[in-house]
Amino acid sequence: RTPVETQSLLPTLMELAGLEPPGSGYAPSLASHLRSGQEPEQRPLFSEFTLNSFAPNIEHDGRLVMVRHGDWKLSACIDPQVHDVVLCNLKNDLYERVNCASDPDCAARRDELLELVSKHIDEAEQERCIATR
Repeated sequence: RTPVETQSLLPTLMELAGLEPPGSGYAPSLASHLRSGQEPEQRPLFSEFTLNSFAPNIEHDGRLVMVRHGDWKLSACIDPQVHDVVLCNLKNDLYERVNCASDPDCAARRDELLELVSKHIDEAEQERCIATR
């Protein structure tokens, strides 16, 4: 029932097959949770893509990043700067029809999730730098 990233698929399958899971760059293996029947710990989940990956004709090559943490989901374009922020409470708005990003009562949650996105982007950049060395 706990949402997980598809990046856990490869490490999970490798561990279940008795192979050493890959190192950094992947979400953790879920093999122990499958074996025990225990739910994994909830953690922030990320998704990222470039806008022109879906529409090659589009001139804008910005990245769209999404984070889901608990009942909240935030998505934003991040290039060249953060814009078009959408914040939804999935518990109250399953179909994501209400954007709470500008609601003062949700400002702390918006800022928390934007900070998670920033850390995610920084960590991904560091991994890319290490991988290219």
